[in-house]
This record gives sequence, C-alpha cells and structure tokens, in this order.
Amino acid sequence: MIKKYPLITYFILSFIITWSLAILAIILELSITENPLLFFIGSFGPIFSAVIITGITIGRSGIRELLSGWLNWRFNFKWYLVALSPLVLGFITVGSYHLLGGQSPEAASNPTVSFILLTLLFAFLVGPLGEETGWRGFALPRLQTRFSAFTSTLILGIIWSAWHIPLWFVQDSPQTEVPFGAFIIMCVSFSFILTWAYNNSKGSILIAVLLHWCFNFTGSLIMPLGLIPPDIYFYTVAALYLVYAIVVIVVFGSTKLSRKHDSEMPFVREK
Repeated sequence: MIKKYPLITYFILSFIITWSLAILAIILELSITENPLLFFIGSFGPIFSAVIITGITIGRSGIRELLSGWLNWRFNFKWYLVALSPLVLGFITVGSYHLLGGQSPEAASNPTVSFILLTLLFAFLVGPLGEETGWRGFALPRLQTRFSAFTSTLILGIIWSAWHIPLWFVQDSPQTEVPFGAFIIMCVSFSFILTWAYNNSKGSILIAVLLHWCFNFTGSLIMPLGLIPPDIYFYTVAALYLVYAIVVIVVFGSTKLSRKHDSEMPFVREK
C-alpha cells in the first residue's frame, strides 16, 4: 500500500503520529506548559512521515532530494520580502484596531529582548521546522502532479487544518485562543500564499519555512503582549489572508499560481 499510495499513506501516518501524542495528552490531562516535549515531538509528525515514506518508496537518494529543499535559497529577493508579509498583516491589524479606538486587553508578558528572542525560537521550532518538509516539500508537489495549484492547495489546506484539531482540547494550547472558524479560513488562505511562494522559488522548503515562521511569530508576539483582543485579531487576520489569497489567485492564475514555464515548476503534471 505504501508504494502504491505514498501520498495517502503519508497523510495517515502524519495524523497517527501527531494525534496519538495529542490524545495521550488529553487523556492524561497534560498541559503544554508542563509537558512541552510531547507537544514539540507531535509537531514533527509531518516531517517524520515524509522521511519514512520517502525512504520506503525511493530510498536514501529520495530523502536527500526531499531535504535539499532546505538548501534552495537562490531565488529572487522579493520572495524573502513576501516571507515577511505575515508580520506586515499582523501589525496592520493591530494598528487599525487602535486607530479605530480599540482598547488593549491585559498583557501576559513584557516586550523584553529575552521574550522576543524566545518567541522567535518557539515560533521556529514548533510548526515550521517539523511541518513544512512534509506539507510543502512532500505532499504539495505530489498533489500538483495530478491537480491544479488551486485544487492541490485547497485539499492540502483542509487536511492541514484538520491535523490541528486535537490542539483545541489540549490544556494551554495556543489554539484554544483561536476561533475555530477563523482558523480554518486563515489556514486554508495561508496555504495559497505558501503554494505561491513555493512554486515561484523552484520548490524551496526554506521559503515556506520562513513564511510559516513569520506567521507563527506574529501571533505569538502580539497575543501575549495584549496588543489586541484574540478574537478580533484572528477574525481580522483570517479576512485579510482570504483577500490576500484571492488577489494571488487572480493575478497569478489558479492553474500554477505562477507565471513561470512548466519546466520551472517544482512538479511534473501528469498527462
């Protein structure tokens, strides 16, 4: 089954690894604050699955090729600027809220240098590091061999959203502050931004990681500092990402989310 259906097996294994640890935490009533290692390992489900399935179906050469996406950094500089767009959207949301007379909730942390550095580290370790090699490096190009970029991204965005579901039931999880509906819109819309960047950087996992990192860092910084109420922040950001995704689709086209020639795409479309 693995060699015949590598992508389906990949998704199943990713869910098994992550959900089993999350369910264990729920049953034992373990909080993320007290058991960060369990949460950290669970976030690596996608990359563990990608390496395992690639190793079984292709071998060491396939694993090397998969991980080589981390070393793909030679692309147009504008994509590094795109990677910063989550920060821009986040602070546009906060700025607009205060210009309209919004009041800040009580802050849980102070904006010290150590807090910012720890937030940067946490935002990288939990999410981008363990996920993007799998979602974008393994799953996305395989989906795009059969479907358009739009359909592939929609499928992956929904699966990616569903993969997070147990976190709403784990104590102290960051997801407990996020309205579920807003999260789905935000996650699926952000998936289009990730596909757009990935397809236009010749399959760079690095650019996907940087985008995801900035996305996580923005929320992880803004929420503890009490700059804006969580529900207002997430609903607004979800709307902004939806608009962002629509603009990308309209401008670059739903087929490839890119104007590049097929030979420059990080996949080969099946005929």
